[in-house]
Formats: sequence, structure tokens, C-alpha cells
Amino acid sequence: KIKRDDNLQISFLAGIGRSYSIQRSNDFKQWDVVEDQITSRDHSFIFPEEHKKRVFVPNEDIGNDWIKLNYNDSNWLEVEGGGVGFSTSIADLLDQYIVVDLEEQMYGSQSSAFIRIPFSVSNLSDIDDLILGVRADDGFVAYLNGHEVASLHAPEPLAWDSKATQSIPDSEAIKIREFSLNDHIDKLVEGENLLAIHALNLSARGSDFLFSCQLGGSKKEAMILRDYPRTGPSNFFRIVR
Repeated sequence: KIKRDDNLQISFLAGIGRSYSIQRSNDFKQWDVVEDQITSRDHSFIFPEEHKKRVFVPNEDIGNDWIKLNYNDSNWLEVEGGGVGFSTSIADLLDQYIVVDLEEQMYGSQSSAFIRIPFSVSNLSDIDDLILGVRADDGFVAYLNGHEVASLHAPEPLAWDSKATQSIPDSEAIKIREFSLNDHIDKLVEGENLLAIHALNLSARGSDFLFSCQLGGSKKEAMILRDYPRTGPSNFFRIVR
């Protein structure tokens, strides 16, 4: 308990997804519930959709080194503030998520785009769940530090100029699809990491294209803070799980 003006501040570490009750007493005998069913759900972004990234539309096979962290992508297009793609129509639903237009590089000639998203992790022990959220028209393959971790509508085998195997309506493409990467948390390292994306359009003549993503993780514990007014000369609080 920490006194702040006329309030008492209660702070405690809560396990993610667990429920807690805060109770108060003046005599340690009779306990009144101050707040019940407090649940900590700290789903924070490791990186949001606006995170910096780089994109490249290949016109030949450049191999697979680009999916690894130590690759020189200095000549790739910089992306900041959202996703990549294009639309050949006016007021397309996808437009609001596109900050780098790839129509000139892709329309009529290419159905694949490569995206590199570097990010850092300061403490691996904090991460309990790993969720990739994607807006895609029409497919993708995701690699975490060089390892394939998720895919949607991707052909097998995958080539540098592959097409998506299925289309996604624009009304669905703009919705975040979540892919659990819990089986791949061990691919993360403390410090610098890389999420690489092979984004796929249904056809080189497709009228639009989109890829945007975010990476989220929930921590095993999160700090909960509560302020309560003092109601007597001596208040005692306890946290019950």
C-alpha cells in the first residue's frame, strides 16, 4: 500500500488470465470486497502495423538469404506507417492500409513481394503468447529469423514469383487474421530479430493487392495498479486469487 494524498494505491503483479479480488478490512476479521474479478490481459504489441519495414518486388530469383537477419536490404523501399499494396480502382477498401504503392512494380508483371520487418525483444522471459495479425490480399508465407512460421494460400513448392492459390474478398482482406506462433517462440532471440514476409497476389493482373501485419505477445505477468480512498484511520487490504 502506498499513500498518495487521500488515497491508497494498491499495486501487485498479476498472472495473465487469472482473476483477483481486492478486499478491505479494519480488524482483519471482517473483509469487504472492494473490487472483484480483476483480470490482467496485457496483450502488447511487439510491433504494430505502423512499424518500419522494407519491401522489394523481385524481377528475378534472388535466393533465400533475404529471409535472414543479416541481409543487406539498403536498396529496398522503406515503409513507415502501414502496409504495402496497390489498387487500380478508385476508393478501394484496401487503400486505407497502404502507405507504399506497388502498382508500378507489380501490376501486370509480378504477383510476389518480399517484406523485411526488423524488431527487437528485450526480455524473452516476458513473452508467453505470440500472435501474428495479418491483413492480406491474397496470401503470404512468414519467416521468423529464417524459419517458416505461418502461411496462407501459399503454393507448394514456393517460388520467387509464386501466386496465391486462392483469392480473398476485399471485405475480408482488410480484417486482421490472427495466426498463433506459440510453437515458434523459441525462434525469437533477445535483441534484434527479423520477420520476413513473402506476400502473394492471386495474379500479376490482379486489380489490387495488400499486405500489412502486426506482432503481438502477452506477458506472463503484468502490474495492476488501483487507487482507493481511505475510509478510516486504518485500512488493511488483501489480494485474493
